[in-house]
Amino acid sequence: MTRILDIIKFTRSNDYVIKNFLKEVKDVMVDSRDTLLDSVFLVRKGKRFDGRKFVDEAIKNGAILILTERFIKDISCDQIVVNNILAIENKIANLVYNNPSEEISVYSVTGTNGKTSVCYILQQILQKLNVSTGRTGTIDYDTIGNIYTSVNTFPQGPMFIRLLRETIQNGGRAFVSEVSSHAISFGRVDSIEFDGVIFTNLTREHLDFHGSMEEYFHVKSSFIRRCVINGGVAAINNDDEYGKKIIKEFDGQDRVITYGKNISSDLRIRKIEKKENMTHVEIIFNEKRFSFKTRLIGEFNVYNIVACISLLVVKGADIKSVLNVIDFITPPPGRMEHIKKDEIDVFIDYAHTPDALENALKSLKNDFEKVLVVFGCGGDRDGGKRPEMGSVAENYSDYAVVTSDNPRSEQPEKIAYDIIEGMPKKYYTLILDRKEAIQHALKLCKEEGYTLLIAGKGHEEYQELKGEKIFLSDREIVKNY
Repeated sequence: MTRILDIIKFTRSNDYVIKNFLKEVKDVMVDSRDTLLDSVFLVRKGKRFDGRKFVDEAIKNGAILILTERFIKDISCDQIVVNNILAIENKIANLVYNNPSEEISVYSVTGTNGKTSVCYILQQILQKLNVSTGRTGTIDYDTIGNIYTSVNTFPQGPMFIRLLRETIQNGGRAFVSEVSSHAISFGRVDSIEFDGVIFTNLTREHLDFHGSMEEYFHVKSSFIRRCVINGGVAAINNDDEYGKKIIKEFDGQDRVITYGKNISSDLRIRKIEKKENMTHVEIIFNEKRFSFKTRLIGEFNVYNIVACISLLVVKGADIKSVLNVIDFITPPPGRMEHIKKDEIDVFIDYAHTPDALENALKSLKNDFEKVLVVFGCGGDRDGGKRPEMGSVAENYSDYAVVTSDNPRSEQPEKIAYDIIEGMPKKYYTLILDRKEAIQHALKLCKEEGYTLLIAGKGHEEYQELKGEKIFLSDREIVKNY
């Protein structure tokens, strides 16, 4: 039990207004719209919002204590004034929720591409091994029985800690989570114990935020380093140039396992073969050959699966037991999701980086003769990758329809013209309306025998345009065509 008095002692604040020091605090509120009875509301000031404006709403929704950096007048609630809320918010959450990451195995997945798929795969493997497992990520948050809409790839720290506690209460023994570079940079992962981390790859993304690939890598590698130093394990992609840099730092450590085709990998991918509707894979571990098969499409999904196998093996799992359940794995929504529409093979994927788009197109070209891609790029994000995306589409597809993704505050035309700068052969049609673009692509597929890849939005059922989210689902457009 955590009392208001305990929070005062923890913060060492001498500036507070308290009516009942012994009142129990049961939850931590970071969003005033959440209904959390007997909670402490953390009043934070961001770039766009000042938490002080939402105090009344927080009190109405159950807050009995306010943690703030400046005294707030005329509120009907106890308050404690502290110097820096962001620096202590996860510690406050650990105090209230009793350090849940010490009671449950917490596994993280970081890198540019593949995080969502790896989390889904790892959760499914653990579930098949009778380890009840929760998950957070880009699509949703799962606390075993309760599913919440995802707000961020990695939630605000106090929310993540609350989800861990809820998972434990629901019988969970493990938890898997995507960890984004933003979450690391903003301290959302601080004061949380991670038992393991998977590094998938590092390619161009978020340079609008980080400024350079070097800084992007520094953020990711610092998190991996922290996990290993604190006693966790790591599975690192040995075929990725940035993965090799991380491996070099931890050379010889038994808590770090490497995977990939590289002959020096601890768990080596020896052979990948497509037979009928299955991908058959042979791997080598401890000088012994093992094999598995999967319904998941693409070589990149082989890497995703092998990453999970590697993490579990370095944690002590029996490799044969793990391999026995791979056949049952299904992909997450919007990740090479296959829809058959009027004899047209349609694949919906979240690929929104040059590397991810290239991997998706290469995978389809291995199985289908002609591939058409519909794609765009997000607004208010790294503009430098736009012509690269165009170049990938031109080089690895047979035809492209360039359209809008999430333009946000930018003009869709400007984004599209940035993309087509990388498409000098002009094997494309430009249709800014995404619904019309997909419908046009389906018409071309029917007439000319293309397989269709709709890339960029995957599971998303909205389009961000000038500050609004408008309903738009690639999946529904295809099904209703």
